[in-house]
Amino acid sequence: MTADSTAETSEQPLPLADLIAAASGDEPALTWRERGERIELGWTTLRTWAEKVAGWLRDDVEREPSDVLAVDAGRHWMGVAAVLGAWRARVAVRLGPARPGEAAVVAEDRSAASDADPDALLVVGPGGFGAPEAPLAAGEPFTTVVTPMPDASHAPRPHERDVAVVDPDGADAEPLTQAAVSRAAHVAAVAAGTTRGARLASVVPTDAVAGLVIGPLAAWASRGPAVLVGEGPGEDPVALAAAERASLLVARPDQAAALVGTDAAEGDGRPLRVAALECRVQHGAVAVRPA
Repeated sequence: MTADSTAETSEQPLPLADLIAAASGDEPALTWRERGERIELGWTTLRTWAEKVAGWLRDDVEREPSDVLAVDAGRHWMGVAAVLGAWRARVAVRLGPARPGEAAVVAEDRSAASDADPDALLVVGPGGFGAPEAPLAAGEPFTTVVTPMPDASHAPRPHERDVAVVDPDGADAEPLTQAAVSRAAHVAAVAAGTTRGARLASVVPTDAVAGLVIGPLAAWASRGPAVLVGEGPGEDPVALAAAERASLLVARPDQAAALVGTDAAEGDGRPLRVAALECRVQHGAVAVRPA
């Protein structure tokens, strides 16, 4: 079938508010592999991180549903947790540099130049645990601030009409609602050919709408764990995905051309498939289709 933003799936799209709440326990939800490091979060742990970020936004820096959290943390897993926490708090996300006065979660090498509210700036270091490597010129370490927050934020339940992403992909475009992003995630799962509960790996950076939709959100929409793998110097994303026993690796078309046919494309005795997806934001919707 051809999948796009209007495609139907066999199940009703699960709202973003329920993507994490739908599963529980210590089964893997998100695995991050990059720079020789591996971080794995179970469903309960991932949900707890989202609740803590939501609590920070609502209680510490007093952000309202009409406010924005800028997430400019590259492809770090803490950026994904920050996005989920913002949506949990009914706060919209800007994927990229903050505008003046906005709360922000920013990579360490971008923090000094950030226009974020200096009292609402959290910094993520490059390693798996996000610890900054040097004294910060601005902001506070993400883990130092977020870890002590309560495990439950008691934020009002998000609504599908809440704004999820403003200025998607850096353009002055119509914002995306939680319903639009959730719908796109389900379409991406169908377009990639995922099966319920399967491990879906992604090499697409999560610092843009496409990376979130065809990566972790598509995995969770199909009730499976997400695996995020890097493609930097010395990294083999196919080998990393195979080592995680993923059966599918989603990529942008330009990435897929370099990955298909790699000798390492075997995981746990099963062939690792590479699926190339295109993801475009247009008119307040996200169109997803096989490349």
